[in-house]
Amino acid sequence: SGQFSEGMAIVKKGSQYGYVNKTGKQVIDFLYDEAFDFHEGMAVVRKGDKWLYLDLAGHEVFSFPRSEYEYALSFSESLAALRKGTKWGFVNDKGKDVIPFAYADVKSFSNGLAAAKKTVKWGFISKTGQDVIPVQYNDVRSFQEGLAAVKSGDKWGYIDVTGKVVIPFVYDEAKDFSEGAAAVQKSDKWGFINKNGYEFIPLQYETTKD
Repeated sequence: SGQFSEGMAIVKKGSQYGYVNKTGKQVIDFLYDEAFDFHEGMAVVRKGDKWLYLDLAGHEVFSFPRSEYEYALSFSESLAALRKGTKWGFVNDKGKDVIPFAYADVKSFSNGLAAAKKTVKWGFISKTGQDVIPVQYNDVRSFQEGLAAVKSGDKWGYIDVTGKVVIPFVYDEAKDFSEGAAAVQKSDKWGFINKNGYEFIPLQYETTKD
């Protein structure tokens, strides 16, 4: 069992998973081989050779054969990523393909954009599958609070949703922004920057926790 998400927690009995609500009532029976948290009113589960998306009442909204789709992710901003063969794409909340299965890897949508990898480099796409920020980065994190950490060469910096570099590529590690601050590391020392790139907590610590 884990934490509650949208009023539901995953619980396990034997080898099967189900869901309980905050009163402890079993809302969704122990039917699933794998189960993931609810997001935007749906949870992805695996039952044998199928990926299923359940609503909060436990109804199976749509499904995908695992023989064709190796991985299925949770919904974020009304779209869910799946891997078909070796390529990733996105479906909508009706289970319809909306972004083609053309990417080597993807991250879930946030701030209206999803990180998408073609061969070895990353960029960002819109919900219509348009390339908004061209494929050019060695690694990326998802957008949080309007900024994304991206890696150029062996250094991390931050871009805004237009692709403009707003914090230069000077860090060895960089984490997501939260409450206007992000943890960054240089020469094995961690500290925190604000959205202007000002190191308001100097880089002096050995580690920071997510």
